Amino acid sequence: MGLVEKLRSQHLWACLILVLLPGYTEALSPVTVEGSTALPALPNAEITVYHGTETPSTTVANDSGRFSAQFESISSDDLVRIQACGVGDQDHICYFRLIHTDKHITDNSDSNDVFRTGPISPVSTIAYASLVKFGLDGQEPETWNDIGHLVRGLQVYSLFHDAATLFHLSQSADNMPAGFSNLLELSLNEQALKDAVNAFDPEQRMVIYEGLISKPYLFLVPEGQFPVDSTLMVQNSDGSTANSAYSIELENDQSGQFSTRGGSGLVTWENMATGDLIFADDMDFFGVNERYIAMLPAEGDSIMPPISSYIIPDGYTDSVELVQKTLQADWRMVNASEAIPISLLSTREETTAPDNPELSPDDVPALGTTTSHSVLTTKTFDAAPVTWSGPAEGTSWAFPRCDPDCESDAGVVGAPNLDIIDFESGGNASARISGEALEWASTGNEYTITHGDGISVEVIPLGASSFEFGDLETTQVVTRGILPDGQIKTTSHNILQADDPTPTLADEEIPGRYRLMSPILSGSYLQLNLDGTGWSAILDDPNDPRPDEGGYDFEWEILESGDLLLKLLPRGSSFVQATFTLLPANQTPEGLYGIGRLGFGAEPAVDSAGTLFFLESVPEP
Repeated sequence: MGLVEKLRSQHLWACLILVLLPGYTEALSPVTVEGSTALPALPNAEITVYHGTETPSTTVANDSGRFSAQFESISSDDLVRIQACGVGDQDHICYFRLIHTDKHITDNSDSNDVFRTGPISPVSTIAYASLVKFGLDGQEPETWNDIGHLVRGLQVYSLFHDAATLFHLSQSADNMPAGFSNLLELSLNEQALKDAVNAFDPEQRMVIYEGLISKPYLFLVPEGQFPVDSTLMVQNSDGSTANSAYSIELENDQSGQFSTRGGSGLVTWENMATGDLIFADDMDFFGVNERYIAMLPAEGDSIMPPISSYIIPDGYTDSVELVQKTLQADWRMVNASEAIPISLLSTREETTAPDNPELSPDDVPALGTTTSHSVLTTKTFDAAPVTWSGPAEGTSWAFPRCDPDCESDAGVVGAPNLDIIDFESGGNASARISGEALEWASTGNEYTITHGDGISVEVIPLGASSFEFGDLETTQVVTRGILPDGQIKTTSHNILQADDPTPTLADEEIPGRYRLMSPILSGSYLQLNLDGTGWSAILDDPNDPRPDEGGYDFEWEILESGDLLLKLLPRGSSFVQATFTLLPANQTPEGLYGIGRLGFGAEPAVDSAGTLFFLESVPEP
């Protein structure tokens, strides 16, 4: 045996012996995570590092609330999380941050194996708590496999309002709700957090809210360019099942397109990141400059086509036209978690009365310039596809399509809405509400519905099983209705596969009590009686009798089409104020699911697409 072969043989035996030795594991590499506590800073805080299922390690922050913590990396998919708990008169403050996987942190550490994370703050705490409450049923995530399908469909629409409440509570232990020892514990309790938010004076909360969104260190400074690609940013559902979404396309020449429901327009964009990075090597904060992409009209003075509406102000006999223009849209990435892609979209809009310049905001409050903010989750087209079981040949789904011109009389205005679509062979499909023949195609997880008039609807999953209704899970999708003239109308929906066959309703099955999850009277309870009458009210207990005052009267019937028609009337009146028509899609012990179409007045909106609707059955006591 030659020397080389002999050495190779000895090396292989040595490796084999090491593998067989008890306790031998893959080589560990120490990585240091540096960061800070904020809002407020927590001097000498107790810092706990959670690494997968390993025993947590602890350290102590310095007298400025900054910390340096170490863990042993094996470049795995284990999640690294950090908790910071205050001491002394701050012992009621525990903040949390989900950083990312062991591998991500190792790959993005500097040459000294140091990874600098964002601030552990009320914002990072609410982001983490939202993931645990809405995606994991209260279970703490330990690996990427636990959260990978959830992070792009997370319910974070109230992120800054909830964080503002945490900051208020952090100011004194006397502010803490009874029964909770720290703010993390409170954040993980959905109802208790809601109660705390509602108990906090709204005006004071808005002052803190505005303060939070003006703090540069709560937003990420990009390294290099923002992604030049089509980026979908979706405003998360508030429980109504249909909500606004935004599509932003950025090109290399710093042009692009901005779209939301109602239309789209060409924009120029500018990367507003200036000054130093948020974190320097010594962990100091620098600068007060705004850091975001500002999108401005490429031509004219409005990003999207102006929207007109009409009112009759006090003292006027004729209607007055109001014109709303979108002057600017700003996109900032929120520094809440390296693993959860959260954005803040701020739109600045101006409303004028061009034919009535004598009117002022004192006469019509809608006049003037306003800025609105939406918290979004983000998905780029080139991101790893979300795993979901979408429509297949021979299945039926509550799925998006467009009404004529992608407008709707009964669902989300100015955007695609839902119908029950039967997916057939050969790329053919049919819509049950409209009776329209459609075509469908899929590429990976993305679907396209094509109408005969040239309108197409792109359907892209944002997060699989991201919103639960009763005992069914839905998938949150972005829908982009693309008109023949190039206009794009963007929104989002929660969709699900329909029963096969879909439920057939019978008069004797309808009577009972339900909780409404719908665009009308959400959260109210609905009583439907055998004689076709009913009522709705907000109840302390689902089985309470009807209150003596308040609420609405209802009438109901099953139409020849098989839809359930609900008529809403002011209490004690015969005037039909609104109708709600439900095409059944699924029926479970939890309740009835279907496509709901809202109509105003006595005439039901039976021919339009709508939104996902759920009548949740209330068990009898």
